[in-house]
Amino acid sequence: MPQILKEDRRQSIIAAAKKELLTYGYRDASMRRIALKSHMTVGNLYRYFANKDELIQSIVSPTLSRIEKGIAALTQSDFCFGSDFSKMDFTHTNLSNLFDRIGDLLADIYESDREEMQILMMHSKLNESLGLYFADLLEHFGFKGLPSSLSFKKRKIMAKSVAVSIFSGVKECLKDNIKTEDLKTLLRLYFRIYADVLNLSRN
Repeated sequence: MPQILKEDRRQSIIAAAKKELLTYGYRDASMRRIALKSHMTVGNLYRYFANKDELIQSIVSPTLSRIEKGIAALTQSDFCFGSDFSKMDFTHTNLSNLFDRIGDLLADIYESDREEMQILMMHSKLNESLGLYFADLLEHFGFKGLPSSLSFKKRKIMAKSVAVSIFSGVKECLKDNIKTEDLKTLLRLYFRIYADVLNLSRN
């Protein structure tokens, strides 16, 4: 029974933290206000979560796991955050299809985990790690598509720059409160621009 009550209290904190973060943003969110909304002292709150970052991590971890598992399923692999994509090879058609499916995946997760995705995007370290994951995935294709006349170092820098810009655009797409089907269309169009650019660079 005490364990059940403890988990109920933990979920109450998470619910209060979501409201606080969505109202005030990451920087101005107050652990004191979260404690007040959870009907506990700040000291007791810190017994559940050591700091704001740990609390946010607890909020978004299930969503990050869904993204990771979804992409692993799309690539028919056991790849996870930090994986080596060097063994993956896609034609332009397959690359476009993969981009479409990743866009649909993100839109579906955003529909079911809208608050969590918004909180994820406001936390620089967490969305940076997610961004680097996408950058590694997309860099692999961009890297293969860049002219061979460029040095290895220059090709890698260029590919990483393009990949990071792609994820930055995805974050912008997720900021607006639009319907899931419209978001899927938007992400598909956005990803296809880059798929076409990468394809042209191979010619």
